[in-house]
Order: sequence, then structure tokens, then C-alpha cells
Amino acid sequence: MKQSPLVVAAAVLASCTPTVNLLNPLSPRFDGAFAPVAEEQPSNTPTAIRVVSFNIKLADHIDSAIAVLGSDPLRNADIISLQEMDESGTERIARALRLNYIYYPGSIHPTRQRYFGPAILSRWPIERTWKLTLPYEAPIRRQRRNATAAVVNVAGTRIWVYAVHLETQLRASDHTRELQ
Repeated sequence: MKQSPLVVAAAVLASCTPTVNLLNPLSPRFDGAFAPVAEEQPSNTPTAIRVVSFNIKLADHIDSAIAVLGSDPLRNADIISLQEMDESGTERIARALRLNYIYYPGSIHPTRQRYFGPAILSRWPIERTWKLTLPYEAPIRRQRRNATAAVVNVAGTRIWVYAVHLETQLRASDHTRELQ
């Protein structure tokens, strides 16, 4: 199907829209606690911790993501790192899977006009959180990426967790991605 030149021009201009970066290290911040309380958790530290990282492109298809993350072998993940999330999708997944979560968006996505960034979900208590703004601003859109960071208390052992979504290889060199 052939697109009209006007439609193509509009798509190109939309892809060049500058990003609104959210550089405050404390906000916006979204969190929730849906995991069973500590008394219902095993008291001994597990011998292994299952960590899952999942990119949910532009926070679309949340119901499908819940189905995948809630099925074997991902069902019993201790910690889940999600990329390309917004606040409502993060909360829906955490609530459905009965997990605690922290989400710090790094920007407002230029074409979706929604928050955009990484989130951490955990079956264990999340004790402390913060946002790290990563180095490098992408050309054209001028988007800055961030990491959502947390200290998770796994049966008395504190684990530092970072959810990161690096700039794409098309927009950043290997060196730039290494710095991120």
C-alpha cells in the first residue's frame, strides 16, 4: 500500500519531535506494594534469585505481558526489570502479579505523549529507590535515558537492583552505550 507524501512527511516530522526529559532525580516517582506481606514470605534467604528483564515496547499490550510474566518459567521471578513503561502499565502488571514496584520515568515519549522509562518489580520489600540520569542525549529527539534503582530486601539481604534501557545502537555508538 502506497502512502501519500503528506502522511510520510507527518511521520518523519513526528519522529523528529524533541523529547521532554525528566531530569529531577526524585520525580516523577510511582510506587506500589502488592506483594504478600513479609510474614507470608519465606524467612530464609533463597539460594538463588530469579531476575527477569522484559522490554514491553512503549507499554503496549499490557495484558499480553501479564500473561507471559505470569506463566512458566517466569511466574516465580523474584525481581522483574521492565523497559519502555508508563505508570499505568507498570501498576497494572505489579497488581496482577502481586509484586511491589518502583517506576521513575526518564522522559515523556515524543510520539505517545506518555511517561517513558524503566521500572523494577519485586516480590520482596523495596527499601530505597532513586533515579539515575544516564549520559548521552540522542540526536534529533534529544532524549536522555535513565535507570530506575532500588535496594530490595531479600529475606534480610539487601540487593541493589538497576533497571536500565540503553539508547539504541542506531542512535548511539558502542562507546556511548558502554558509558550508559
